Amino acid sequence: MKETVIIKRDVEFRAPVFVEGLPGLGSVGAIAVNYAIHTLGAEKFGDLYSPHFPFHAVTDDDGQIRLLRNELHYWRNPAPDGSDIVLVSGDCQAQTPEGQYEVASTLLDAAEEMGSKLFITLGGYSGQPDSDEPKVVAASTSTRLLDQLKGTGVEASPPGNPIVGAAGIIVALSRLRGLTAVCFLGETKGYIPDPRAARSVLKQLSKLLGIDIDVVGLEAEIRRIERLMEQVNGPEMKRSELGRRVGRTTYIS
Repeated sequence: MKETVIIKRDVEFRAPVFVEGLPGLGSVGAIAVNYAIHTLGAEKFGDLYSPHFPFHAVTDDDGQIRLLRNELHYWRNPAPDGSDIVLVSGDCQAQTPEGQYEVASTLLDAAEEMGSKLFITLGGYSGQPDSDEPKVVAASTSTRLLDQLKGTGVEASPPGNPIVGAAGIIVALSRLRGLTAVCFLGETKGYIPDPRAARSVLKQLSKLLGIDIDVVGLEAEIRRIERLMEQVNGPEMKRSELGRRVGRTTYIS
């Protein structure tokens, strides 16, 4: 394999909105998109493979070996005038600058081929959230869209703020193509999976898309992480043990 490829079956879409959430800071984007896939009952239709992914293979639950990949799922919007949604999840992000641009460009090629007019990326940004609802900041190719989001409680990303990885590169490349794109980033401490920040991001995603993504299912995971955080401050549990025990969230397949 010499370049990034998407292997997919043909599906008819109605100007789908693309939503990307890959592993990153606090796993915020990955948690949010995997939860949306599970909750909406989205159906897988494609895989993205890249030579820029880490150079190891993994085994599935049945013992079969496979390459690391990103996955494409779709959800058919039941509203007559609603847009379908393509959700991009995955094992990892590209590990090189060249790979980040190549994977982002491949996803944008697919979005344009399917007639998409909007690409949304999800992720986390480093902070010290001090409330039950971590802040969400956004960056967009559209000033009008950003003004609209400010009215729903989203803050604009500060000038010069680096948005590392797929969440930022995809949005920035969209601007060069004339495609509307926006990035939602949930505030997170970042060193463990953060379903609370993912919940904040999902609420904003639901508002923008005008669909109901019930976030109640995240509450149990939030409480589990909180219990582990309480334990980490005691002598009976070291930080390394915390990292081992929260490495995989229960609702991600």
